[in-house]
Amino acid sequence: MGIAIILLGFPLSIVAWIFIARKLKQKNYSGLSRHLAGFAGSFVVWWVCAITGAMMSPETMEAAKADAAKTVESNNTPTAAEETPPVVVKESAPTSIPETPAANESKAKQDANVNAFFERTKNYRADDGELVINDASQNKYTIKPIIGMGLSNSDDIQSDVNRAMWEGVFRVFAHVPVENIDVTIAPQVAKGVEAKSDEMKRLKDFNVHIKTTRADALAALQKHAGVQSFDELVDFTGELGEKGTMQSKTFLTLRKDPVKSYLIYKDIAAK
Repeated sequence: MGIAIILLGFPLSIVAWIFIARKLKQKNYSGLSRHLAGFAGSFVVWWVCAITGAMMSPETMEAAKADAAKTVESNNTPTAAEETPPVVVKESAPTSIPETPAANESKAKQDANVNAFFERTKNYRADDGELVINDASQNKYTIKPIIGMGLSNSDDIQSDVNRAMWEGVFRVFAHVPVENIDVTIAPQVAKGVEAKSDEMKRLKDFNVHIKTTRADALAALQKHAGVQSFDELVDFTGELGEKGTMQSKTFLTLRKDPVKSYLIYKDIAAK
């Protein structure tokens, strides 16, 4: 039975590869991105089948039964009672316990609200037409990244959309004490630039709508990027700028990763 499951993992991994590559192709991802994601998915499928098959092999099951029998026998073996000397407890002077910050307390610089965050970081500015605060009370806003090259292809445009997602969602959660956000990302052609490529002429196809909570956004980071807290997205070394204000190297790396960006976006996209 175990060997059969292991062998079954090979065709299943191929099916997973094809399925993921086709899905990403529908989203206009490049061939390299599609097949990297397909390879990762197929490896996970094969790995799960291999582990399952190994656990169900006769040798493994017999070894487990033998270990269980030894444990039962050891627990049933009586032991001689031994007298233990009385324990002398010495009184000691009371010690003070240092206060520690709450587990969910961020060390990053905190802005009063979303608008204050964008005014401080200046990545997307309202006076440049890249930011629209639709409803400040609901943390609802639109980021409109400017695509400057008329011949930009789908990878270039998607990269700008991904950057807006990381800046407008995860960096906001790192620096603003809000519990939910509603973000629309709608790329636009720069003024005076003629849209020449097919992708530039259909920029609306790249629009995304993200409506998520702090808890769900962190869960997506933990699941797909191994990031355990929003503080990991902030630089505290001072190498990149003022401590607690700039993006960390982890943040910059993830922002440029199309596969992880896509998987994380799927988990936080507006339903």
